[in-house]
Amino acid sequence: MTEVHIRLPDDLLAQWRRLSRQLGTSPDAQLRKLLRHAIQASASQAHETVVPEGYFERVSANEIRLKGTRIGIEHVLERYLLKGELPGEIAAELALALTQVYAVISYLQANRREAWCYLRNFLEWREKQERSLAARQAKRGLRDKLLRRL
Repeated sequence: MTEVHIRLPDDLLAQWRRLSRQLGTSPDAQLRKLLRHAIQASASQAHETVVPEGYFERVSANEIRLKGTRIGIEHVLERYLLKGELPGEIAAELALALTQVYAVISYLQANRREAWCYLRNFLEWREKQERSLAARQAKRGLRDKLLRRL
C-alpha cells in the first residue's frame, strides 16, 4: 500500500475541523470531498517548478548543475533515489556541501515528477553513450585483429 502525504490548505483544514466538531465524528464523505478538492488544487499548481534559489544553474535545456560546480543534479538524484545513500554520504562522495545535497532533495520533494523525468532522461542518455562506446571499442578490436594479420 502506498502512503500519500497531502498538505491541505488551511481553509480546507478549518472546514474539516468545523464539520468534525458539528458532527462529533470524522465525516468521511466530507473528508473525501475535501481531499479531492485539495488534490485538484495541487494538480493545478503542479506545473509550477519550484527551485531553491541560488543553488542551481541551468546549463542547457537538459542539464541542471549545482552552482559553482560541474556536478549535475542527476548524480545526487541517482545516489539518493536509486542507491538509497544518505545525504552525508552523497556530500562526501561528490565533495559537496551538505546544503547543496539538501537543495537537490528539496527540489525533488517540490518537483517529484520533473525530477524523476530528469533522472530518467539522464539514465537513458548515459545508457546510449555506453552502447555507443562499446560499439566503437568492438570496431577498434576488429581493426586491431586485421592489422595484426598484415
